[in-house]
Parts: sequence; C-alpha cells; structure tokens
Amino acid sequence: GQVDVDDIVGHRDLPVPRPVGRGRPPKAPREYRVHFRHHVDPSEDRWIPREELIRTAPQIVAEYERRLRGKAAVR
Repeated sequence: GQVDVDDIVGHRDLPVPRPVGRGRPPKAPREYRVHFRHHVDPSEDRWIPREELIRTAPQIVAEYERRLRGKAAVR
C-alpha cells in the first residue's frame, strides 16, 4: 500500500570511497528521514534515498531544501 509523506525531518550524506589517484571524489548520495502522515511514533520514520523521494514527492524535497538554504544563510 501507499503511505503519504508528511515531512522530511532530517538528512544524511552517505560515505563515498575516495577516488584512486588525483581527482574529485563523487558527490555523496543523500538520504532523507521521512515522517509519514497518520504515523505518530517517530520509530516509524524511514530513510529514503533522495532520487526515490524526488520521483515520488518532489514538492516535499524542494520545500525541505529551501528550509536548509535558509538555515545556512542565517549562520
């Protein structure tokens, strides 16, 4: 069944191996901790890869990233 995403409550960047030799390491893949509608218990939150969430709930990702940029500017 499908469950509606309510909000993103956090994120983490996964580690990537360093490239051999000289060169820029690849960008770390990001996961978002997602809270679902109608779920009260925070233990029901799940980590979902950014690519998957962009396909299923792009507006929620955009809003969360907008909030992140706003926090970064305040610092």
